Amino acid sequence: MKKRSVKRGVRVSSKKKIQPQKQTTKSLLSRLFKTEEKLLQEEKNIEKREDEILKLEKRELKNLSLEKKEEQKIENFEKQEIDELKKLEEIEKKIKKDVGPHPLKKVSKRDFIKSLIGAFGGVTVHYTFTYGVEIAEHLNAMRAHLLYLLALIIAVIFIYTAGFRQVTERKFLLFIPFRMLIIYFTAVLVSMITLILFYPHFGELTFVEKYIQVATVTLPAVVGACVADLVGKEGAE
Repeated sequence: MKKRSVKRGVRVSSKKKIQPQKQTTKSLLSRLFKTEEKLLQEEKNIEKREDEILKLEKRELKNLSLEKKEEQKIENFEKQEIDELKKLEEIEKKIKKDVGPHPLKKVSKRDFIKSLIGAFGGVTVHYTFTYGVEIAEHLNAMRAHLLYLLALIIAVIFIYTAGFRQVTERKFLLFIPFRMLIIYFTAVLVSMITLILFYPHFGELTFVEKYIQVATVTLPAVVGACVADLVGKEGAE
């Protein structure tokens, strides 16, 4: 009987020992599972953060690429503007060269003096006025009209060939008749003064005779004034 009771006691004590061991293993396992879950959660969080970082990096790269594209566009635009400015400068230089200060675009006292000297030289050289007076004796008023017209045509041709054919703007074209009239009337004035100074009987003539004599002398005077103006223009250039 004692032996049986001892055996039972041993069994009961062993059972009591096994039960707390099972509880400890269960608690350890539960802790392990919890830690594993925590680790997994942390890994997921880390992965999310990494994804967010990657997204941010991608956005930054996109922004950088867009900025580079914009900078490239700006650089290209600036280059185009610089090229356009260079072209405009070249065009401006060409315009200034072609339509820039031209001796025929302004009329000054110097032009009048040149025409005066040229006309006087054309009339007095080789005593041209004496030949004009002799020819006037054989002319009538109609032919005198033609001589005045011929002198005017010569003045127009001179003005055109001297440089006004290169002028296209209207405001400069207005100088054609003005300059032509200066040369023409200067030549007529010089012709009259020359005849008064060197031909004493000029004042005694009738108006028609004076008109004819001035006509014969005006033609060489216009030629002389035109030549003097042309020489002065070439010197100014």
